[in-house]
Amino acid sequence: MTEASSGQTSCSSQKEAMRTEMLARLAAMSAGAFAHGGTKIAGFFTAGNRVMIFAALKREPDIMALVQLLAERGVTICLPRATADGGLECVVAPPPWRSMAPDAAGVGAPVEGRLVNPAELDVVLVPGLAFGLDGGRLGRGKGYFDRFLKRVRPDALRIGICFETQIVNHVPSDPGDEPVHAILTESRFVWCKTT
Repeated sequence: MTEASSGQTSCSSQKEAMRTEMLARLAAMSAGAFAHGGTKIAGFFTAGNRVMIFAALKREPDIMALVQLLAERGVTICLPRATADGGLECVVAPPPWRSMAPDAAGVGAPVEGRLVNPAELDVVLVPGLAFGLDGGRLGRGKGYFDRFLKRVRPDALRIGICFETQIVNHVPSDPGDEPVHAILTESRFVWCKTT
């Protein structure tokens, strides 16, 4: 085994251990309200902004109050839709969402809607199992959001959305992993210390 592949195996093992730990933390949580956390970042958005949000999976923060606030401000709301080739499309999807169906990843996504070039987004709200204060993000291991974020403008704000218990100092990363600029939890908004 080469040194590079040994390092990748070690990183993969660390990520899997962290995923297991985070899933256990989430399973131990009681149903909590995340809605108030969204108001902490409302000032970042103005009419005309294009913001990609996400449809929350089980045990992910419910961001519908934030989505409603953004819609009231005239922000263009977009949702991701996984494709059969492992990519994500960005679809304009103003609430309320009536035409949703499982996408290629099995996540609720808009059935119809205008596609938006990822380079046109101003802000991307990113789900994850863990976020590091250094900007690292641990997803579910399929790479959908990492591949998508490579197509977003460098100056577009990337905000990790999670519960406080999911924040760690550092998330192990591979060369293909994409960082976030900030993290929003149910209790605070924090800028990451990216290098």
